[in-house]
Amino acid sequence: MIGPIAALIRLRDGRLCLTYGFRAPPFSIHARLSSDEGQTWGPIYVLRDDGAARDIGYPRMVQRPDGKVVVLYYFTDAKTGPERYIGATIWEVPGARGEDPRAGIAEPNSDGYRFTSSTTKR
Repeated sequence: MIGPIAALIRLRDGRLCLTYGFRAPPFSIHARLSSDEGQTWGPIYVLRDDGAARDIGYPRMVQRPDGKVVVLYYFTDAKTGPERYIGATIWEVPGARGEDPRAGIAEPNSDGYRFTSSTTKR
């Protein structure tokens, strides 16, 4: 994990969910899951990878009643210019409904799994 500030929550299914800003190229927001109290961690899920600089991260999370996780974070990207803003990704956590935990993601590559997420800017 490259990024000093992380957020950790326990999902309703008992797993731990960790998110953090990856402060090396490609600047991105990552998530990982653990089903053994943090002894081991599953693959990296890339929630967002369009950061313009390393000044990103400081995530906070909450799980909604429908099981999705809302991840808020400090972010900067090339499209919006040099200003930082609070971004959000609403993430359907793989395996949360008993389905294959790889559902909704592409094949893994050297960076981990690429997740199709929705983001908003305010």
